[in-house]
Amino acid sequence: MQDHLAKPLRIKDLTNMIAQWSGSSVGEAAQPAPAPAADSTSPRLRKIFAERLAATLETIEAAREKGAIDDTARTEIAGLLHQIAGTAAYFEAEELGRKCLEAEKALLACEDETEAKVRRKRPERRRF
Repeated sequence: MQDHLAKPLRIKDLTNMIAQWSGSSVGEAAQPAPAPAADSTSPRLRKIFAERLAATLETIEAAREKGAIDDTARTEIAGLLHQIAGTAAYFEAEELGRKCLEAEKALLACEDETEAKVRRKRPERRRF
């Protein structure tokens, strides 16, 4: 793997990336595609991302109230974190994406509920 494009893919970004790595020249292919500006992102996609963040926080909060994460909750939370990690860069939230990926890996590495104790500190909420 030589590069990455965040979902949802934009045909211009895909074309530029292919041209960049294949050595051909297509328009702006010599330069990497910039991250989309927040105001150019679809309001519908921003809403879906915000809802995904809220659902993830609610699921984590429910696990916090229990004090430990069972296998079902662990799998669910890891899946939600994976989704955020895969799309965060599209919304100019690269750091959030990295943190979600780290948390997903750490959560999946836990062997049992006692190891998967939920951190008591509430995450900072960010608006997208």
